[in-house]
Amino acid sequence: MVDLKHASQSYEFMGCAMAVHRELGPGLDECYYHAALQEALTSRGLEFQHKPRGRLIHREFLADQFEADFVGNPLSLGMRISSYTETTAHQTPGASFLP
Repeated sequence: MVDLKHASQSYEFMGCAMAVHRELGPGLDECYYHAALQEALTSRGLEFQHKPRGRLIHREFLADQFEADFVGNPLSLGMRISSYTETTAHQTPGASFLP
């Protein structure tokens, strides 16, 4: 098992996302999940950024530009709650976390 620096905050963040999905159910437009998750995170006092933009630099070259759905602060926790990422050619589903 991976030892996360901020495990309790990570689990709380993910718990909010799971609760929102459980309450709203599948199949809605992404904007409804975003709005509900923002409310859930705010009500629990968790700091986050919604739709921050970033750049991936590799060997001094711009490899990609991206926009995460949510990034937890001060954690290095990025999360996509949509079905698929838009920036990859092979369309990878899921949520991603950085330790």
